[in-house]
Amino acid sequence: MNRLISLAPAAFLIALTLAACSGEGDDTETRTDGGTPGTRQVTLTATDEGVVVVGRWTLFVRKRTFTMPTTITMKVTDAEAMDVHFEVSPPEANNFKQSVIVSANVSDVPDFDYWGQTMLYWNGDWKKAPSASSHANQQNVIGHFVSLSDCMVGPAGGSKVIAE
Repeated sequence: MNRLISLAPAAFLIALTLAACSGEGDDTETRTDGGTPGTRQVTLTATDEGVVVVGRWTLFVRKRTFTMPTTITMKVTDAEAMDVHFEVSPPEANNFKQSVIVSANVSDVPDFDYWGQTMLYWNGDWKKAPSASSHANQQNVIGHFVSLSDCMVGPAGGSKVIAE
């Protein structure tokens, strides 16, 4: 299990990323061309935090997000996939006390339209994430979620671009 002590913010993110990459996942994970796995599974307790990376997708989980031990599985079809599949177990754990952040790195997408693209999530149909933004300077698209379902980068329909 990935457990980390309190660190300065920059060191914290580096440590989380390293911990996530050394991870709890199955050792038989299929690697994509980019060197990140196509599938990763982590189990976190209510007090754990972590970062999970598959392909271009990253999930950031803060401490005290969960109400119970929770297993999250992330899957992509390939390193360049613009969508990600999430499974949360047990199902009743998929109701978080605070939001998790889902980020799609689009730095390798030529001429990416930060104004015209946003984070979508699946709820019987693709819907615009209520708290999503595209960041041209960070070259990513992010969404904040209090439960996880499949996500994709897709048409924004007027999303605001945030340059940070």
